[in-house]
Amino acid sequence: MQKLDGYGAYARKVYATEICIFDNNEVTVDGARQIMEYSSGNVKICLGRNIVNIVGDGLCIRNLSCQKLVVSGCVLQVDFCKI
Repeated sequence: MQKLDGYGAYARKVYATEICIFDNNEVTVDGARQIMEYSSGNVKICLGRNIVNIVGDGLCIRNLSCQKLVVSGCVLQVDFCKI
């Protein structure tokens, strides 16, 4: 933690996650840290203390940037759980 000037308050880095599901053919995950598992039927993404598991048919990672990930294909299920 870093101490802020003035009132003696402390600042802490907070990692936010945003998951957007577009119909059943695209999932955007903002705040992704690591791809744990990847196949055409399953994409498992680590978000720090949480995991997103995307299950479907013909899944592919269409766009991958620093912390943003776009998975496209026929999405059947999206699970969100803690590690």
